[in-house]
Amino acid sequence: RFEDFLCATIEQPELVDAFCEVVGDWQLRLAELALDIGVDVIMHRAYYETPEYFSPKLFERYTRPFVERLGRMTHEAGALLAFQRSEGNTRQIAQLKSLPIDILFDVEPGLGGEDMTLLKRELGGQMTLWGGVNSTVVVNRGTVLEIDHAVREAVETCASGGGFVIMPIVWVDNDTPWEKIQAAIEAAKRHGQYK
Repeated sequence: RFEDFLCATIEQPELVDAFCEVVGDWQLRLAELALDIGVDVIMHRAYYETPEYFSPKLFERYTRPFVERLGRMTHEAGALLAFQRSEGNTRQIAQLKSLPIDILFDVEPGLGGEDMTLLKRELGGQMTLWGGVNSTVVVNRGTVLEIDHAVREAVETCASGGGFVIMPIVWVDNDTPWEKIQAAIEAAKRHGQYK
């Protein structure tokens, strides 16, 4: 259980250090295999490396060393590093700015509660923001007008100067009506021009 892991960061930090080293080495080896065949992007899924789980101190101890190693390896191979995390990015802007991340994937203002304006201002010159619209609340359950509004707002907030890929986050649910998907596509075409 993840709760046991978090308790161990306090009660048995040496054990967690060893565990993170084993898992990190395994993940680096997988990334190396992918880079050897020429992938363009390595995705690090950082769902549990958020402020809800890791304090800044734990983030620095357990996340930073691995992401720095992964970033170096990825960049040396000529690929990009994507950091996938649905929440906690706004609160950890300083940490994210100092990591070798090229793409911040899975960001949106709805359920993730991200401040897209702040993320664009602080990270936009350094990394691409990928997301912008919530798939479940907006695309699946919203009206065509709400979808259009959310897409327009995401583009107006994040597209200026480049470095933005609009995408419903996290995924489009199987039960999303096709007309809603079409509405999102049409809104992206209508509003998705770099200025």
